[in-house]
Amino acid sequence: RSSSSCARTGTKNQGIGIRGPAGNTLTSAATLEHMQYVGRPLLDGTLLKGAIMSGAGVDLSQFFETFFDEADELLSEMEQLLLGLDVANPDMDQLNGIFRAAHSIKGGAGTFGCFGYLAETTHLLENLLDFLRRDELSLRKDMIDLFLDTKDVLTDQIAAYRNERDPDIQAYERICAQLRELALEQSSAGTGVVAQVPVPVAATVPVQAGSADT
Repeated sequence: RSSSSCARTGTKNQGIGIRGPAGNTLTSAATLEHMQYVGRPLLDGTLLKGAIMSGAGVDLSQFFETFFDEADELLSEMEQLLLGLDVANPDMDQLNGIFRAAHSIKGGAGTFGCFGYLAETTHLLENLLDFLRRDELSLRKDMIDLFLDTKDVLTDQIAAYRNERDPDIQAYERICAQLRELALEQSSAGTGVVAQVPVPVAATVPVQAGSADT
C-alpha cells in the first residue's frame, strides 16, 4: 500500500505537531495521543471532534505533507547539531536537541502507522542518543559519522514516502545493522539493553512505532 492510502491509526503521538486544514494546531500529546478519545481538548483550546476515532475517523493522510516538511526540518536541525558537537566534551543541550529530533520523527511516523522503516530507524537512533545523553556511552567521531549517515538514510526514506514509493530496503538494513552494532557495544559494557533491528516490513503492512517510550 502506498503512503497516500496509509491506514488510520490510534497510535500515541510522541512529538510532531501538525496543522489541520483550517489551520488549527494539532500538537503532540494533546492532539493525536489517543484517537479513541472523543472531543479531546487541544493546546489551542479547540476540540478534536468525535469523528477522529479508530476505524471511523478522519483520514490522516491529509496531514502527510506537513509531517514530511516538519521531519525534513528536524533532520536539518539534527545535522547542524551533529556537525557542531565537540567530541571530547559534547554539549548536553545539543545532545538533547538531537535526541528530541529523532524522538519527534519516530513519534510522528508511529502516529500515522504506515511509515514503518522511518519509525524503526529513528527508534534505533533514538536509543543510542539516549545512551549518550545519559552518559552511558562515550561519544566518538565515528559515532557522529554514523549518525550523519543515518540522517541521510532518514531523509531518503521521507522522500520515498512523500513520492508514494517504498524506501530503499538495503539502505535500511545496512544502517540498522550498524546502529545495532553500536548498541551491542554499549550493551557489552553492562549498561543497557540491546536495541533489536526489526525485520523489514512490506509497505502493505502498517507498522506502529512506540514499542519503547523514551
